[in-house]
Amino acid sequence: MRSLALALLPLLAAPATAQLDLVAAGSIDISALGFVYTGGAAYGDRSGNLWLSEATLVNDVVELDPLTGQVVTIFEASAVPNVTAGPDAMALDPTNGNLVLFSAFRSGVGEGVVDPLGNLVTDFGTNRMITGAAFDDNARLWGYSDATRSLLEIDPVAGGTVQVILLAYQGRVSAMDFDPQTGDLFVVADGTHDLLQFALPSGSLVSTTSLLPFLLDTDFPAGIAFDSTGDRVYLSKGSGQGADSVIVLDRIGGVGSSYCAPGVPNSTGQPGVISATGSLVAGGNPLALGATSLPPNQFGYFLCSLAQGFVPQAGGSQGNLCLALPIGRFAQQIVNSGANGSVQIAVDTLALPLSPPVAAQAGETWHFQCWYRDSNPGPTSNFTDGLSLTFR
Repeated sequence: MRSLALALLPLLAAPATAQLDLVAAGSIDISALGFVYTGGAAYGDRSGNLWLSEATLVNDVVELDPLTGQVVTIFEASAVPNVTAGPDAMALDPTNGNLVLFSAFRSGVGEGVVDPLGNLVTDFGTNRMITGAAFDDNARLWGYSDATRSLLEIDPVAGGTVQVILLAYQGRVSAMDFDPQTGDLFVVADGTHDLLQFALPSGSLVSTTSLLPFLLDTDFPAGIAFDSTGDRVYLSKGSGQGADSVIVLDRIGGVGSSYCAPGVPNSTGQPGVISATGSLVAGGNPLALGATSLPPNQFGYFLCSLAQGFVPQAGGSQGNLCLALPIGRFAQQIVNSGANGSVQIAVDTLALPLSPPVAAQAGETWHFQCWYRDSNPGPTSNFTDGLSLTFR
């Protein structure tokens, strides 16, 4: 493959975000816990474990291994004053592993922080009727107040309200969490099967996803938790038979916005397509690049740049290079498309392969393509379409 001459292409607008594309991946049997009503859910990025709370008089908080369903930790939430029933909402602090508990209804109303063994750390001494809570990617604590029907940023140390955001939804919320891939807030609309996506700080509604295909008509989600990559979603299901299991869903599709699409068809008659999965949070979080619809058993590697470009038949290829200088080459990760015509690599976002390697920074948009060999009909090469990833 030869050196490339490049020309700059104006940036293209990103398409609107579609609804969350999910498939059923199984369930976790929690019937042995004896939950009457499942409350909040939270995922531990450090441990890989799932936390659940029982929202009635059982009053338990449980840490379990989501792969085996085995209980790791269990304690009563009563260390927080007045949390004699609940908690209705729970958030796991990513900085220290503490749990913030909120009990809004029934006989006990209270809010506070406990350590991973259930010992009291802080009593907030407040009751804002929080029915959903989660930490965002910047370790800021948020809760949805049923009393004011608004989203509150809450000081995770002292418990005070930092700011108030009105969402483009004024109904009740039964659960919430932040998506590691987009950074957006997802809330479960209480008494429905709808998962609502909101952009912050505007509070605008981005998408609505129906969870009904994964639930019985009588089941309503009471807790939601994304794993550390955002590729897996856990749903706890409220009361009755639904409280006996946690639904596991896998995300299909990927992150980022395609551009320069479609690419030029290769010898398969189809253009190669690039995709990405994982987290767009800067700092070395898991991220993978993939390419499909490639000719079988051909070599290639991925490219990256901070700028889009457009060069037809670059380097003597049959395709279009859609990046501008300087271009990084993942030449240490040469891949073969195999019989199914697809490739994938893990991306170290702390060392993107410019010269010298650089780390992706929050606020930067990087652009990627896959350059691959082909025989169409003689020896040649081609490019996939382009993919833009904006890091946070």
